[in-house]
Amino acid sequence: MGNVTLSMREAVNGNYRMQLDGYYYKAWENYEMVDFHKHMRVEFMYVDDGECQIFVIKNAGKQDDATRLTLSKNEGILIDSDVWHKLVIKDKCRIINMEFLLLPNAYSINTLKEAAYISSELNVFMSKFREYTTFFDRNNVGQLARLILEDAKRSKEFSDYENVMNTYINLLMTEIARSHNKAALSQSYEIYVKKALKYINAHIKE
Repeated sequence: MGNVTLSMREAVNGNYRMQLDGYYYKAWENYEMVDFHKHMRVEFMYVDDGECQIFVIKNAGKQDDATRLTLSKNEGILIDSDVWHKLVIKDKCRIINMEFLLLPNAYSINTLKEAAYISSELNVFMSKFREYTTFFDRNNVGQLARLILEDAKRSKEFSDYENVMNTYINLLMTEIARSHNKAALSQSYEIYVKKALKYINAHIKE
């Protein structure tokens, strides 16, 4: 658990990284959180199947003023730290959920600032990030989310584990940022991402 509340737009301007701090891949049915909650982690939710609703309270507002967002298959949401929210599922929904701590960089070479320096879209996305954003997965978000979950379950004994995970997470954030670009992702870009993922998997313990 972290002890400092840090926003996405603050993190991209400093020497910070995102660390996976909790996750699940779960099918829900007729579920509603009783109360709103918030935490010091950035929350990623991705609908793998079905439909769900997310209620978000903006700008320290009241529960009666909560914004209701409906997410269907291949859609998701990224919720900033310290933002009140809750999940409601009227029927069935299968969700990939991950929570990330924003931590001062100690050993990782893959900081958010470095990733944003390479990707202008990520830089703009994070600099303007406010409370939450929804996205539609046009190419690689779901694939990267599953890859992070799979590798999170593997051994952490090799020395470069954190850097590998940070690479995945930064790629995930970049793909979410690109989903906000009005121009469709080019086929050539998708090929490069897939080649990069293939190489990382092949050399993960080196």
